[in-house]
Formats: sequence, C-alpha cells, structure tokens
Amino acid sequence: MCAVGRALLIGGAGFIGAHLARELVSRSTAVAVLDADRDYRPGGDAAAAATRAWRRRSLLADVDVRRGDAADPLLLAGLLRELRPDVVVHLANLPLAAVAARDPDLARTAIVDVTATVARAVVADTGRPRLVYVSSSMVYGDFVHDPQPEDAILRPLEPYGRAKLLAEQLVRAAPVPWTIVRPSAVYGPGDAGGRVLQRLVDAARSGTPFTLRADPRTRLDFTWVEDLAVGIADAAASTAAVGETLNLTAGRSRSLAEAIAAIRDLGHDLEVRTAPGGRRVPRRGTLDIGRARALLGFAPTHALEDGLYRYLRHAELVA
Repeated sequence: MCAVGRALLIGGAGFIGAHLARELVSRSTAVAVLDADRDYRPGGDAAAAATRAWRRRSLLADVDVRRGDAADPLLLAGLLRELRPDVVVHLANLPLAAVAARDPDLARTAIVDVTATVARAVVADTGRPRLVYVSSSMVYGDFVHDPQPEDAILRPLEPYGRAKLLAEQLVRAAPVPWTIVRPSAVYGPGDAGGRVLQRLVDAARSGTPFTLRADPRTRLDFTWVEDLAVGIADAAASTAAVGETLNLTAGRSRSLAEAIAAIRDLGHDLEVRTAPGGRRVPRRGTLDIGRARALLGFAPTHALEDGLYRYLRHAELVA
C-alpha cells in the first residue's frame, strides 16, 4: 500500500466525503474537494443546513474546498490540471434512494451523467490519476446469498440501484486505473440525508415519536462512517485494489428492531409507531467483506451498539 500524495474528492463535502477527507488529511494527504453543496431533499431544513455547516467546520477545516458542479467538464478539466491529484474519488451522486424513486430522471442525470463527465475528465487528464468510485450495495437488488459477495448477479430493482450500476459500468470501461467500492446503510455524525438511523437518533434525542414504515425485521449491514472512510482511503492507496470491486461494510447485518433496542438500552425512552406506506426496497442483509479484508486488511471496528453510542454522544455534544 502506497501513500496518496494528493487527492481530489468530487462531492467531498457530503456525509461520506467529509469523513473521508478527514481520514486522508490524517495520513498527510493534500486533499481538495469539489462540491456543489446541493440538498436533494425537497425543501431542506434548518437542521440539515446546520449539519452541513458542522461538516465544513469540523471535518473539512484543513481541506481546500471548491464550490462547483461536477457536471461541468471545463471546470473539472481545469481543476485536474491545477491540482494534479494522484487519486480522484467520485462521490458526487444523488445520495438518497428515496429521492431517486420519486424522480428517476434526476437519478440518471445526477448519477449516470455526472459519472460519465468525471470519467471522461480523468481519462483526458495527462496526469493519469486513479479513479475510485463510491457505488452502493443497492446494485445487487434482492440479496441471494448470505453473505452477498461482489460477484453475485446484479439485478437492481429501483432507479437508484439501476443508476449506480450504469455508473459502475462507465467506470469499468474507462481506460484508467479504477476501483469501485460498495457501502451499505452508512451512519454516523454529519448525516443530513434523513436515513433511518439518523432519524432514530434524532427522535431519541428530541423525545419525539419515531414512525417506522418498514418491517422491524428488515436487516441491513449498518456501517459506521469512519470505518468506511478508512476502507476507502486504503482502497485509494492500494495497488492491489486496482481493477477491483469491493464491498466496504460492517460485514454483519442487523435488524431495525435491534437498532431500536440498542438505542433504548443506551437510556433513551424511544417511542416507535408503525405505519404502512413504505416503498418497496430490495431484500438485503450481510455483505461479504472477505475480498476487502484480504486485499486491504479491512477490519471494521464498530458494531452497531458501539456506533450508536458514539452517534448519540455526538448529538448530545453538538445540541
């Protein structure tokens, strides 16, 4: 594994990107971020804006942050010439499957078209940077293995997963060194996307009821964001990861009921109300992280209970 001297994170001011930036800075990498600072949720809210501000203040303080849209090929080309990165990590995608389900055209534009622009820019750059693409476990559709390996058949069921799969195909076709990583159910401080564990933590902290629109037996491979950041940073630095697709998750699925019980065990009187109307989502579970373990030494350190404890403590400190 070699050190990364300079890295450009496209979409790096987002939830995962900001934690990755901090991890790379801790490794003495010169990090630059290009981000459109876009909130894809209808209307947004003050809490989400405050969370984005916290990311800038706490995770990106030592990072060169440029505001701009990765869909602009001239902007990208100029930035690559100026910064000469060794690695480009592409995270600038519509980050929420629920938004993609409501607007499939937006999903294709924000995920597929932007990835095509990024891939062309990296291919054209004379510095020949490495391209790391942050995809999603949603490309699998319904899991058919336990755990689900990277070479399982890919049958995405909804617009988000289909768009992510098309983006992966664009990256694989690019004549540059590339690596694709597939996270799952990422959670932790700095999330402003309204994912399920963020909403559970917010409800626990505020004392408001939580409405669950999914079967509490639903299992997800919940992944602590800092564990993921370490894995992506290692993948970006590893020559063994070139041309590889890697699951980067906790490697153990847990149910929504277990997450709720863990929050209650941490002393929060969380009221949960169930309601119908949840959208159809793929049947998921544990992902096989054996390949990442073998190639990178990937070893997630946070079980769900540990991560939720730290997440709740963070919420208390910044309240």
